[in-house]
Amino acid sequence: EVQVPFDQPNELWAALALVGAWNESNAHDVAIVERVSGCAYADIRPTLLDGLNQSEPWLSFSNGVWKIRSQKSIVDICAGYITDRIVNTAFDAEKGFLTQRSSWILEDGDDSFYIPSTGEFTNSTAMRRGLTRGLCMVCNCNDKLPACSDGVVAYNSISFIRALFDNCDALRLMSMQELLKPIAEMEPGTYLTELEQLIVRAPEVISAVFRRSRRSRAYIPRFEDGLVDSLQALAWSEEHLPQSLCCLGMVADCAESDEAREFVVDRIATILLPWHVQTLASADIQISAVKALGRTNPDVLWPLLKLLVPGGKGFTGVGRKPQYIVGDMPDEIETSVDVYAKLSQAYISMMFEEAEGDPKKLAEMTDCLNHFNRDDRLRYLSIVQTEAPALGDEEKYEIWNELSDIKCRALLLNIENGETLDEPAMAALQAAIDASEPEDIRIKY
Repeated sequence: EVQVPFDQPNELWAALALVGAWNESNAHDVAIVERVSGCAYADIRPTLLDGLNQSEPWLSFSNGVWKIRSQKSIVDICAGYITDRIVNTAFDAEKGFLTQRSSWILEDGDDSFYIPSTGEFTNSTAMRRGLTRGLCMVCNCNDKLPACSDGVVAYNSISFIRALFDNCDALRLMSMQELLKPIAEMEPGTYLTELEQLIVRAPEVISAVFRRSRRSRAYIPRFEDGLVDSLQALAWSEEHLPQSLCCLGMVADCAESDEAREFVVDRIATILLPWHVQTLASADIQISAVKALGRTNPDVLWPLLKLLVPGGKGFTGVGRKPQYIVGDMPDEIETSVDVYAKLSQAYISMMFEEAEGDPKKLAEMTDCLNHFNRDDRLRYLSIVQTEAPALGDEEKYEIWNELSDIKCRALLLNIENGETLDEPAMAALQAAIDASEPEDIRIKY
């Protein structure tokens, strides 16, 4: 964020900083500026032009759009002039966004091929983004607002988030998707709780969001990104990680296609990868959060564990960082060797627990067996020797085939590179291969 000098804090600039940006050719934007500032726009414009003519201007003007530069800095400087009236009118204006529908979606529910010249929404995109960010900033500096009554910001933010999810349909979520991340940071606990309640009472709303997003990738936005991004941002906070993962698990359960479900599970894995953690939560909190996710959303746990264990997910993905709820964000979280080992071992142990008595999962574990340490490999081979005789030939085949490949690769490395074979481990591997070998030659070959 560009830092600019500003030495004119007053109530007008406090209101304008809170609004953040607006298009003066849009009558609805101008009306909001007038309501929040309490002044006629004709009286405001000379002040704007004066600010624009400063040697280092704190606002910009381009194509009819005014924008406060370094909005967070100006909001902080003017915090002492933000009053109950400004906060109340700003949140009332924000609630108006809930009734606006994206022009990507036609009245009959079909998708549009173009955005009309008047814009995607009644208000400009600049206004929607600027005001939402401004309110998020105010919510996160509540203790620095001496001109506001106690609780007025909290009351308004909680009321707004409840209004967002009350009687919420898929069109509202899709239309608000770009604003959900800063909205989530206004009041994270309320946001997560209200979202959970929406999913419980109307899971079809989330399902419809995924369904609409993938009808035509050529021009329709991925409407679910905003929802998933908001939860991924809140997961950076140790306090909100468990509930964020729970919500992500519930969202994954609502996805009707395998592709959509895999997308959400991959985002969860992006948060928790032991070698590239994207949360400030401790290792113990991460492990307990994954266990809780397994209890609330068991269908999500196994595909998640396959990504988290060594040899699982091979790339990091995109991390959505919060802007305000956790203070200064580090550029990167450095995971120590001990923390990496603790997280990896915890996820491997969970994997063993999940695979117990499930031949399909037992077979899928062979994909990452080469990345396990020696003790875990021997533990797996011991389980196969015990459970394989009771399996059918088709269940045995996947395990037998994968273990046979592992044996062949080990022998090739020994021949080509002269690597020493671990004789006890090779003996255990051969015993597991023998135990899992199908008897029906038609299945075997």
